[in-house]
Amino acid sequence: GTGFSATLGLKYDFSEKFSAGATVRLASKVKMSGTAKNPLFTKLPNMPPVVVPGPGESDFDRDITWPLWIAGGIAYKPTDKLTFVLDAQYSQWSELDELSTLFNDAYWAAAMKQSDGDKFVLKWEDKIQIRTGAEYKFSDSFTGRLGYYYDPAPAPDETVNILFPSSTNHVITGGFSYTSGKFLIEGGAEYLFGAERDVEPAPHNMAGKHQMSIFSFSVGLGYSL
Repeated sequence: GTGFSATLGLKYDFSEKFSAGATVRLASKVKMSGTAKNPLFTKLPNMPPVVVPGPGESDFDRDITWPLWIAGGIAYKPTDKLTFVLDAQYSQWSELDELSTLFNDAYWAAAMKQSDGDKFVLKWEDKIQIRTGAEYKFSDSFTGRLGYYYDPAPAPDETVNILFPSSTNHVITGGFSYTSGKFLIEGGAEYLFGAERDVEPAPHNMAGKHQMSIFSFSVGLGYSL
């Protein structure tokens, strides 16, 4: 699907050592279209008002809203080589309260409405993510970075599921950049510690223990003409 939004950012340098900035990204709605398949639908009994078993697939449409995002942060540079940063990021996850699906086939529409299968209940809550980090320039060619961020889970226990994993995460990050002449090498890595959730059964969740840990890294190469 395609959606449209707008982003505005501002930065102000109070002095050579201290600066602050803020960013706002407006919410956007994306329309998704696709085909759902379930061979069992050809074997189900009559479901009034549809009086014959339906096809094994149906086209569908679904609108998803990417929420409003607001961030603000500060940077402090005590020396020419060292920089500390701190920022907060607010996401209006409550926009993702419920995802509704419109099935084009009449049999599918009736069957899914009867079982509430045309609704995906999330009831997510607004959250604020906190990030901090530091950068040190060891030399004219090498710079190192370390960071940490706290990312609280937007999904309540009553709607936790494995399709949209949601946990409160503590994340350690690190990175570097190295230049040699016109060549640039950059690398970064992070390890995410997801808090375990022991979820009790509810109508719209997947009960049980939920936990995840993620390690990711990236390497980039650049060349200046």
